[in-house]
Amino acid sequence: LSCGFMLKALKKKKLLPPIRLPTRKEMFSLLEFTGPLMAITLTRLGGFICMQRAAMNLGVQPLAAYQLCINLVIFFLLFGEPLSQLSQTK
Repeated sequence: LSCGFMLKALKKKKLLPPIRLPTRKEMFSLLEFTGPLMAITLTRLGGFICMQRAAMNLGVQPLAAYQLCINLVIFFLLFGEPLSQLSQTK
């Protein structure tokens, strides 16, 4: 809802850039950067799904322990990954 108000205000002030599909060249340059990050994210997600299925087969207590551990991992990934990316930029 608030996004709509912001877009309306930007359009009224003539600050809203035209929305268009990216060209092929722009898309390839974007994929050059985001491709490896997407592969890492999908691989991580697949690993988490496999671990969860294994924990589910072990019973309720191991599944609860897995859930606690995965919550900690994700919490630190949310803060650690951007800091790691930031330190690698030039």
